[in-house]
Amino acid sequence: MFYSLTNSAKALNWFKKYWEVFETSRNPVAKYHFALGMLKFLELLKDQKTYKMKLSSEFPLYQESGEYQVQELYQYYNSYAVDFARKLDQRNQSSYYMDMYDKVVGK
Repeated sequence: MFYSLTNSAKALNWFKKYWEVFETSRNPVAKYHFALGMLKFLELLKDQKTYKMKLSSEFPLYQESGEYQVQELYQYYNSYAVDFARKLDQRNQSSYYMDMYDKVVGK
């Protein structure tokens, strides 16, 4: 998440390198933190409708053109983060993960 706050080029390289780890990880907390980092990175691109980057065809939202809808990427990672936070907070009878989400996303 740090790169998404300080260096967008490094954040993009980090995303390209680790998106597959996000998809295959069995550690939901690590996936949650990755999703939060992606949300911060994608906020940097909020003024752009699309973003061009080369990703593997294994990527769930893969586009052959390499052009990705920023809003679609945002919704993908936001959906995971919110779903995870709500489920864990409900199980733990707390608001810890939703509070963290609110701080990162600024809601």
